[in-house]
Amino acid sequence: MPAGISSLSEYIEHHRAGRFRILAASGTTRPEVAPDIPTFKELGLTQLDVNPWAAFVGPKGLPPEFADRFSKAVAVSLASPEIKEKFRRLGNVATYASVADLQQRIAEGSRHWGACLVKQASRASDANRLRSSLWHVAAARLMPVSSTHP
Repeated sequence: MPAGISSLSEYIEHHRAGRFRILAASGTTRPEVAPDIPTFKELGLTQLDVNPWAAFVGPKGLPPEFADRFSKAVAVSLASPEIKEKFRRLGNVATYASVADLQQRIAEGSRHWGACLVKQASRASDANRLRSSLWHVAAARLMPVSSTHP
């Protein structure tokens, strides 16, 4: 049986058209655009109740002036009713987060998913290697610019 894991926005149109069925969504509530899709938590998988999000990031050392200009442009774009509706149709919520808020979100994600990886790796022989997971690498190398999901 073919299966996969991806974002709702990538597969919502296939779900609506009946080409395949989305079994569950991460997050704390059912998707507004597809209330027939239960959350993982509703199905008993309580570790997957984290709301998904996306963000713009740049390389570490990005000039602050550029990051500020870009961040402000994203905030203006995300305030547009047309953009909000496009996001909504894809199962996303267009919201803005400041650079500081996004840095905090990345740090929290690193702790949360890093702990999950370490817990899983403790059952395997490569636990030490996973302790420096990609989350930790990404958090050290990327400078957040703006967030596009709460």
